[in-house]
Amino acid sequence: MASTPNFPSIADKDMPQWESWIEGVTGILLRGRKRVLEQGIYPRLLACGVSTLEEYQRLVDSSVEGQAEKLALIDQLTVKDSSFFRSKKSMTAVGEYLRRRAREVASEDYEFRIWSVGCALGQEAYSLAMIASEQFAYTPQKWRVLATDISPSAVTYAAAGHYADKQVSGLSAHRMRHFFGREEDGWQVDKSLRNKLRFGTSNLKNIETCPYAELDIIYCQNVLIYFRDELVNHIISELVKRLRPGGILVLGAGEAPNWKSSEVARWRPETLNAYRVR
Repeated sequence: MASTPNFPSIADKDMPQWESWIEGVTGILLRGRKRVLEQGIYPRLLACGVSTLEEYQRLVDSSVEGQAEKLALIDQLTVKDSSFFRSKKSMTAVGEYLRRRAREVASEDYEFRIWSVGCALGQEAYSLAMIASEQFAYTPQKWRVLATDISPSAVTYAAAGHYADKQVSGLSAHRMRHFFGREEDGWQVDKSLRNKLRFGTSNLKNIETCPYAELDIIYCQNVLIYFRDELVNHIISELVKRLRPGGILVLGAGEAPNWKSSEVARWRPETLNAYRVR
């Protein structure tokens, strides 16, 4: 049996260099979590066939191969764990907003646009799509969910819409019947629902390059906790610019406590960390 190479741990003196590089590329702060970095780098050492961190650093710094390897390492480091209807209060509020907002716009030509920011493996995006489908089930209302993540592999996984038994265990029997089909090795999101979603890669650090605009809902939870406060405030301001008048931005609990803007008002502050464009 082949033994697993015993790679050296990252020296404390080298951590600032790695952290600075990762933050520069992704905006993500490791905050000294050396083990997270080691767990991300070591599989890449194996994949690249190198045996030391010094060799790997030279590879990453190379012009052609290095660019592809940087993307692979970032993909390895980013968190992809999620679940369906992860925040029930927020999801319920989104459903109520869609129902009331549809009465306000009262137009069959109006398309509701929802953006799932940091969609990971897609459960959040499909949860939002299920809510929209349920709210507009007996109406001609148009709607679409846009979903992005920094990880290309996560986006590919999400777009496929295929999940194992344990990944769908928290969903109701009604939603399973209505939105999923049973397959030999798991569950497939129904094609009619998948057709309502569009997945893509996007780095919030470079949010200015994201083309999404004229949105009704931006759902951005458990993403901003990885960035510096200054970048967080910038990201939120850019997200708000992409909302239509009356649109809402839904954040995670405790995220961006210092952000303020005269362009928005707190929305349901008693239960949510959310804002509505005036």
